[in-house]
Amino acid sequence: MHQCSQEIRNKLSEIVSPKNESWWTPELFEKNVRNILPHEIEIVEPPPIEQKQYNCFIFALGLENDKKFVGNHSSEDSAFYQLSFFPKLIKSGLLTITITPAPGDLILYKNEKGVMTHAGKMESSDIVISKWSWGPLVRHNIWCVPKHYGNKIIYCNKPDDISLTKIIEFEEKLL
Repeated sequence: MHQCSQEIRNKLSEIVSPKNESWWTPELFEKNVRNILPHEIEIVEPPPIEQKQYNCFIFALGLENDKKFVGNHSSEDSAFYQLSFFPKLIKSGLLTITITPAPGDLILYKNEKGVMTHAGKMESSDIVISKWSWGPLVRHNIWCVPKHYGNKIIYCNKPDDISLTKIIEFEEKLL
């Protein structure tokens, strides 16, 4: 996998936009998007159908197969995970920050305002697998992401099964 130039990151921001329905609609993705993606991006899975949708934060926690977290969700759901849930998981110690990520650990992206914009799982020291918005699951270099995801990252240890149960309980209390 290759590093990404600012030009590629800008192009990815245009493609991965809430205004681009082709990004998350399976048929439109295949017709309009797959063939224009930079070669630095590898599609692991195309966008799921609406009833099986989930976002990057759900994927990073490994909850993409849990019916409670899958289905037609709104931008308010993403805002909850970005602005409230993940910061509280770190503050509470349910997610622990690390400076030496291992495969399976989480990577969190922040924009210039310090808002968490994106999450994924480390596959290796410089390769990430993540769900981009409501679109496909992709494999990419750490910095080969849409520009609007930001230029700051945090690594967190992968939660074990006990921690994951506590995280789900914590989420239920916040909702």
